[in-house]
Amino acid sequence: LSFALSAGLGLAVAVALARRLTRPLRELSAAAHQVGAGQRPQLADTHGVAELDALAQSFNQMSEEVQRLLDNRTTLLAGVSHDLRSPIARMRMALELAQPHLEPQQYAAMERYLEQMNQLIGDYLDFAQSGARRAPQRIDLAPFLKDLCNEAGNDTPVQFNGANIRALIDPLALERIIGNLLNNALRYGAPPISVTLAPENHNAIITIADHGPG
Repeated sequence: LSFALSAGLGLAVAVALARRLTRPLRELSAAAHQVGAGQRPQLADTHGVAELDALAQSFNQMSEEVQRLLDNRTTLLAGVSHDLRSPIARMRMALELAQPHLEPQQYAAMERYLEQMNQLIGDYLDFAQSGARRAPQRIDLAPFLKDLCNEAGNDTPVQFNGANIRALIDPLALERIIGNLLNNALRYGAPPISVTLAPENHNAIITIADHGPG
């Protein structure tokens, strides 16, 4: 009986000590995931264990530095992209005034170049504004992709194949990814161009295919 009581007491003390030591590590793991999601977690540094307190302080400092770098990147991209809009607008106005003196092909080419520059600036602005990760949404991928195919395939049709899959995603980010790939396929590839949606190991596989030289 004495042995059993001693063993039980020792086990209880060991479990209590293990929980006390592993709880800060679990909190550190959860905080690391929050940093990856664009949040600013702060760990408590009052565990009473010098090594764990020093680790928590170092993590908090690292988290603040990461967020400061992300904020600086966002401000820089947004500022540069916004400042470039003004000269492009003036160039577009000058192009409109010079239209009677230009060949139609020259005017169309210059207008297309300006539109491409404006689109790139828009992409940078969207990237800067989405520095903080948006909350994902659960959507039906099939109708979502069909709409993107219809919008992109004005001159060259884009085929869509695949059964519907519900997925938890950032719709704006996915729309930008698929839009860029479709634009590249339409610009540099050759028809037929297709978008395929298929399930694979609890994932949704989206394939954009064309028959260009690449």
